[in-house]
Amino acid sequence: MKFSENKSESMLYYPIDAMIRVPLETFNKYICGALPIEIDQDKADSETTMIGSKQPDFLCWIKKLLLFKGEEKASSSEFNTAVEELKEKFNVLDPICFSKIQFMIGYAVAGSTV
Repeated sequence: MKFSENKSESMLYYPIDAMIRVPLETFNKYICGALPIEIDQDKADSETTMIGSKQPDFLCWIKKLLLFKGEEKASSSEFNTAVEELKEKFNVLDPICFSKIQFMIGYAVAGSTV
């Protein structure tokens, strides 16, 4: 999917929602809401999402467990910055919930580059 260059991160909400949020919510609808999913943009959650005052742009929880993060930048030239910020905002996962698994699904997007 190709979409035009944006002047702000807010302009990415529609195309990113179309690729990520809508399919997740549609899937959940067809399994009669059996997947307790919560999705938010720019939400502060000091326990699982923030490093200092920085927070990811996209967050997805299932059963109140954070499983998916995204970082968004307006211009394609900022893709590497988006990737680095996503890495920077990755906290150590709670071993009680994740055992030895130390990864999380995520995405970085900058302008038309995903």
